[in-house]
Parts: sequence; structure tokens; C-alpha cells
Amino acid sequence: MNYFLTTFRRLLVLEPSTPAISRTVTKIVPQPKSTANAAESKIYEKAVRSEMTTLLGIREIDALRLLTANKKLLSASDSLIEENISTCLRHGLTKDILLRHPFLLYETNLEEKLSSLKELPLDLSVTLSFARMGTKYLRNLQLMGKVLTDRIADIQRMFNVPLEQACQVLATRRFLLWKPLSELEEILSVFSEYQIEREELLRDLWVFKYSVDQITSRLGFTKQHGVKLKTWMIRCPEDVLYKHLKRESDNRDILGENSVTQYLSQKLHCSDIMAKNIIKKHPQLQNKSLLKINLMIDLLYKYGFTPMHICRVPKVLLHSRKTSEMRLKQLKAFGKLPDSLYILTKSQKQYLQHLDNLVKENTKSLTAL
Repeated sequence: MNYFLTTFRRLLVLEPSTPAISRTVTKIVPQPKSTANAAESKIYEKAVRSEMTTLLGIREIDALRLLTANKKLLSASDSLIEENISTCLRHGLTKDILLRHPFLLYETNLEEKLSSLKELPLDLSVTLSFARMGTKYLRNLQLMGKVLTDRIADIQRMFNVPLEQACQVLATRRFLLWKPLSELEEILSVFSEYQIEREELLRDLWVFKYSVDQITSRLGFTKQHGVKLKTWMIRCPEDVLYKHLKRESDNRDILGENSVTQYLSQKLHCSDIMAKNIIKKHPQLQNKSLLKINLMIDLLYKYGFTPMHICRVPKVLLHSRKTSEMRLKQLKAFGKLPDSLYILTKSQKQYLQHLDNLVKENTKSLTAL
């Protein structure tokens, strides 16, 4: 591992004119995989993260994000990383560019890919996202010529993004290279009509695979139900959409003119501040069926729990009512209804272990008699 870190430090300060670095066959210490070595794995990741803050001049939290998004950095050989850094420097790519495109550090056939990209009529620093593609695909891009540059310009204009981001869009959603421009613009016009922001479309470009008729039909149908339109509603199966629409309808019936915060405050007999804290701690509550939450609260009240019990363990509201009811029946049969609702939020394995302990306690009590 020290060799890996030393290599990184030495390479990242090289200038593009530095002679090619001799290659080695030493591997980075592999990330431990067994459960027994989990602690060692964390120590290894922490050491790499710490060194990357020094080597790349970034904060530790940014180094963590970098490693989280690029796990291959932990398993790639240092010889590959060494070769790729040397290749990038020879092609005039700076350290800042490497930070924006960390996949370059572990990409295979990088020399061939960068050479292919240099044949495109755009600066290499702009088209680097295409390096994720296979070498054969890159050769096809070269053959496209003006067709490619025109499509990059179209994406840049349509989504109002920088040229580099337009290339990234096309590199990750290749179907946008071939779909007729007139159809793309018509789809974009439909989304604009239904007030779906372009920023949301950029996060879910798969919706452009659908036809104008499919998109118009699904958005029109959904809008009739008075819900906020989202791109996933176009892609999801009909039964998923119907389920969502029913939940939204049920929620409106329960809430009336109130907010979710006001509903919880009234239902749990607590202050608005406490209700807000519950939602802040468990934001999933805002997307969960209020009908199910309502039924869960009523179930807990039925078994003698108070609003304060729920406020102390609001996570219980996110769990299955059916499972919770089954557990409460079992615990009541043992005469051991809990003082806290934590046991209802535990995994099935943890709950069964708790149940087993109750059986053992009962057995001891009977033996003592």
C-alpha cells in the first residue's frame, strides 16, 4: 500500500514532458473481502482516503465521495493507475481534469481511447466522457464527423448546459445520438407544456426513449388526478402509477387542508415542533401512505401505547402494520407487552431472538415454582 501511495505522490507532480515511467507489476494491497477482515478493510479505506486528501489537494469528505463513487480505485493495480496517469499527462491533461474524471485512473486501453478522441474536432478535455466507451464505439464516433459535433451542439442548446456536460449526456445515454432531433425537440416541448423542469429531465434522460404519444398520454392522465408530475411516472408500470395515485388521493382525504406536520401533531397530541422533528428524522413519512400511518397509530393505541411511546420511537410508523400486529399478539400472549416500541422496529432475526429469550425466562420461572 505504501508503494501505491508513493507512486501516486510521485506521478501527480510530473509534468507532461516527463519521460514515460517504468512500469511495475506490484499490485495494490487488495481490499479485504471477508467479514472477519471488515475492520482491516475500513482501516485500508481510511488510509487511502487520507492520502488522497494530500495527493489531490481536496478535503477528506471530497476524498470519501471520490472513493465511494469510484470503488475501482481501491482494487485497480498501481501499474494500471501509474500508466494511466502518465498517459493523461502526455496528452496534456491536468490534475484538475483527473479530479473531474477519476475513471481515467483505472480505465483500460486508455492510450488508444485518448488517441481516438483527439481525432474528434473538439478539445480532448471536453470529450473525455466518451473514454468510458469501448474502443470500437469510439472509432464509430470518429466516422460520424460533423453529425456528432452537431448533435453535441443540439444537446447543449436544448438543455442549456456546457459543452463538456453535453458530451457526458451523450456518452451515458447513447440513444440520444441516434434519435431524430425533431422528435427530441417535440418531446422537450411536451415536458415544457407540463412544467417539468429541464434540470429534472437531465437527471432522468431515459424518458426521451419514449414516443411523444406515450409521454403525452401518461402525463395527461396523471395530471387529471391532481398530483405533482414527475418523470418516473412515464417510465413506471401502470399498476405502480395507479398505486401512487390512490395513495395521493387517500392522503388528500385524510389531510384535508392540513399539512403532514399538522396531521401528526393532531394525531399524536404533540406540538408542531415535535411533529416537525419527527419528519426531519424520518423524511420517508412524507411519502408514505397516510392511511397506513393512520391505521398503525390506531393499532398501537388499541394495544395501550400512548402518543409519547410513538413520539419516542416514530420509526415504528414506517414499518408494516401486519407484521407489527402479529408481534404484538405474540408478546401479549406471553404477557410481555414491551415498555418501548423499539422491538417492533427490529429485524425478524432480532425479534425472534427476543422471543426466544422470553421463552427461556418463562421456562425458568416455571422451573422455580
